[in-house]
Amino acid sequence: MSDETVSTAPVVEQEEQETKTYTQDEVQAMIEEQTGGLKKKVDELLGEKKSASQKARELEESKRTADEERQKEKGEFKELYEKTQAELEEERNSNKTWKEQL
Repeated sequence: MSDETVSTAPVVEQEEQETKTYTQDEVQAMIEEQTGGLKKKVDELLGEKKSASQKARELEESKRTADEERQKEKGEFKELYEKTQAELEEERNSNKTWKEQL
């Protein structure tokens, strides 16, 4: 007996595959093309969020102002004074916390 091994596997010819190469600019252009719509949508949503936040702040400020005016008209100065003092104390605590963080 001989030590030779006979292969019975069929011989398959390899097909040549053409590979396409891209430059960095071409790759960047493809990425921009595919993500451009997403970026526009993100910008649009961020704009809407900022607008909604601004409207909410304005509404809150107008409500606070209306409440103060109503209290002044009714002569509820004590409540107005206590509310102002509470806001002042809250601001002081906020500043104190901020200074401690520094």
